[in-house]
Amino acid sequence: MNNIERILALDVGTVRVGVAISDPLGITAQPQDRIHNNEEIWDKIKQICEEFNIKTIIVGIPTNRHKKDTQQTTYTRKFIDTLKTKTNIPIELVDERYSSMAAEKHLLSLDIKRKQRKQKIDSQAATFFLQGYLDKIQFKQKST
Repeated sequence: MNNIERILALDVGTVRVGVAISDPLGITAQPQDRIHNNEEIWDKIKQICEEFNIKTIIVGIPTNRHKKDTQQTTYTRKFIDTLKTKTNIPIELVDERYSSMAAEKHLLSLDIKRKQRKQKIDSQAATFFLQGYLDKIQFKQKST
């Protein structure tokens, strides 16, 4: 295990969870393989946290375009409550509105076939909101 602390991003869905991890310098977000949201998910998240020395987990909170909660928001909050019992790593919530749409457009621009897009979109969405989070940290550091 390395000593560099990284940030893990999760795009929670009822079937799959998209995963992205910051690079060792905390500058770029890198998509990882998605995880199936089943009984093994907690062990897989723990394994990722140990392997990459995760210091913070960010979870995308889905709301509608008016920032109102949806059924998926409720599901994600329950997921976060369980995640808090499974790990001692700090968890932060981030706005994930439009991340799936941006991920879809990005994958389309790369001319990725529909079947492959479906496999990549969840982690690509996590990558988008993690990158925004990292950019915000960088901006704050430059401003001080």
